[in-house]
Amino acid sequence: MPRDNMPEIPTSIRLQVEGLSCAGCVRRAETAIAGVKGVNHATVNLATGKADVEFETPATTAAISAAMEKAGYPAGLDEVSVKVEGATCASCVNRIETAIKLLPGVSEAVMNLATGRASIRYFSGTLTVDDIAAALAGAGYKVVADADGKTAPVDLHKQDVDRLARSVWFALALGLPVFMAEMGGHLIPDIHHFIARTI
Repeated sequence: MPRDNMPEIPTSIRLQVEGLSCAGCVRRAETAIAGVKGVNHATVNLATGKADVEFETPATTAAISAAMEKAGYPAGLDEVSVKVEGATCASCVNRIETAIKLLPGVSEAVMNLATGRASIRYFSGTLTVDDIAAALAGAGYKVVADADGKTAPVDLHKQDVDRLARSVWFALALGLPVFMAEMGGHLIPDIHHFIARTI
């Protein structure tokens, strides 16, 4: 039988569902998912907070996620960053992003040619580094170890937390002298008078 006439194999995916608190939530989430054209079956488990969905074209993971979010039960998202070897031009960037976006569960993929890293947003529990590496290998590129020898993805959430912590410490270092000078004026009158005369 020609390949073009072969029936499409449905895609199965398991998504983390946020906001579930009761059986009514489960029914509403299942109804929202089942309402996406192309979804064959959807089961939401309150205990695990996960949705098992079987779908085919024209349904997509993005469309299912949008329906869940509209119903008030968004799918959980994670972010990773991997180092990619072999990217040399804008066409490479396009091929890498396309290869990653074809993976079930990928919400967004951005390849940075300058840093040689691909940043991927995906639905929690649907993707591994091995999946990304296999997809890129098929496109002619390779996921490589960082300088520390690790091939595990960088946790972008942790990077955000670290960046915020640095900003807090920087703000504290700048704000503490001002605070001490102002509050110290209440304890030591000479400091108060000095600040009043000069500032």
